[in-house]
Amino acid sequence: MNSGHPLRLISWNLHLLPTATRLHERVEQVAERVLKPPHADFLLFQEVWLPGLARTLAERLDDVYMPVVLPTGWFPGGRGGLSSFVRRESGWQVTANSFEPFTTEGPSWRIWEGDGFADKGIERFEVRRDGEVIVLMNTHLQAQYGRRTYREVRQAQLAQLSRAAQREDPTVPLLAAGDLNTEPGDSLYAGLTSVWSDPTASFRRRCGCGTVPLEPHEVGVQKSPWIDYVLVRESPRWKVQIHNITLLESRAPDDPYSDHHGIELALTLEPRESAVLLLGMVGCRGLREPSTRRDWLSSAGCLALAAWMGGVRLPRILGR
Repeated sequence: MNSGHPLRLISWNLHLLPTATRLHERVEQVAERVLKPPHADFLLFQEVWLPGLARTLAERLDDVYMPVVLPTGWFPGGRGGLSSFVRRESGWQVTANSFEPFTTEGPSWRIWEGDGFADKGIERFEVRRDGEVIVLMNTHLQAQYGRRTYREVRQAQLAQLSRAAQREDPTVPLLAAGDLNTEPGDSLYAGLTSVWSDPTASFRRRCGCGTVPLEPHEVGVQKSPWIDYVLVRESPRWKVQIHNITLLESRAPDDPYSDHHGIELALTLEPRESAVLLLGMVGCRGLREPSTRRDWLSSAGCLALAAWMGGVRLPRILGR
């Protein structure tokens, strides 16, 4: 595929709670914002809790985007407030989707918090185009409420997200995005690095910014926390090139969009063909020329490793 046209993805907690302000107005403004070109290939939204607002959002986006799964039923919805879309003209077709609820969550009796009965979890969907496959995961972790940080709950949910990633075919690129309610300085974040890479890390270090808009009186007094992420599963078969990261910013909470800034990211995923080719050449060279038994074993090992890294065939660059 043409690497000159990278994949574009938006992850955004829209804060569409019944108690939030300007719900319908904000849905309109969010839709207007994401419909501005260049269009993202994938939209991964969180906190689209109300089915009526989910339908309105889907209707506003319908000319450009097709929905993957819409929350259904009465509050808090049937899919943990997660709502994802794929750009119609991108060529990507959804071939599978599912929802995995978190097995650990906050207490349901704290109704004013909501997380315990909100059925949060992981929305997974698979897309295919011209023989290529990508798996995406959309998620929203347990929130923190003052001194009740629910650290153990978030730790269990992050571990479940990583286990879900490890179940996936290692030859297939995997992206995850959402509101993790965890800052980069938290040791829970450090636990992600064995499975995931974080393409947003260098951007946030440069900008010194966060993903939570502050009230006007808070600006300059405290720093906005960074709690929203786009993650890529670590793999010896793929390398990630980031082309651009942009924050879809509100001036203040829910003005005009949400109490979270959105993350828009453009990237390409390329197979590590150079490593595969080098290993294959080393292996074939050893098999062609006179060699000792040790050389034969070494060459066979190189070929086996090259075959494992390359899979049945080497995927092309993902991006159009």
